[in-house]
Amino acid sequence: MKTKSFTYKLGDHRRIPRSRVWMEGKRLATHGFAAGRRYKRTITNGTIVLTADDGGTLAVSGYDNRPIIDMSGDAIASAFAGHAKVTATYAENVIVITGGEA
Repeated sequence: MKTKSFTYKLGDHRRIPRSRVWMEGKRLATHGFAAGRRYKRTITNGTIVLTADDGGTLAVSGYDNRPIIDMSGDAIASAFAGHAKVTATYAENVIVITGGEA
């Protein structure tokens, strides 16, 4: 499966600007992140890597036709400080999120 990239606007969460990444829809399920799927998240040097993993501590929320990954908080704000958008690159069972536009 080829990789595909999409841009997402960073949202605000609990009055913390640019501290939320919201991803939803069929593209998640197409790349191995269906609703209910367990995954792990790693944050390193301004990059977030989501890996589908049966032993993961996080789960994709939503419904079969609308899976949702909602990440928010200080870790997101710190990882993407100075950015207004992020780029998510989807591959089979992996999503890599990096800072986009400033």
